[in-house]
Amino acid sequence: MFIMRNKGSGNKFIFISIIMIIAAVYVFRLAPPQKAAEYPDIMHYNDVKYEYVETVKGYPFLFMRKRPVSEEGFIILSRRGIDTQEEIYVYEGSRKYRRYKALRE
Repeated sequence: MFIMRNKGSGNKFIFISIIMIIAAVYVFRLAPPQKAAEYPDIMHYNDVKYEYVETVKGYPFLFMRKRPVSEEGFIILSRRGIDTQEEIYVYEGSRKYRRYKALRE
């Protein structure tokens, strides 16, 4: 009865959607990075002072997010299996984490 003559119109939609995805990736890649944040050398979290030790590179699944945030307003991460009373981490970007060690007074 009814004959559909729109053979190949799906190919046009696939082609257009691929072009749109490539354009979106290109535009977001050109977006300027966020401005650099000022990270403190001494951090306060749960009434404990922490001192900056080093910047380490690692994978996100090695770290867990802790609540609440530090007094300076940074999101605190801890390495799996290590207590926050010993050391904490702050994400810097590009898989880089700032390591803070607890100050013993």
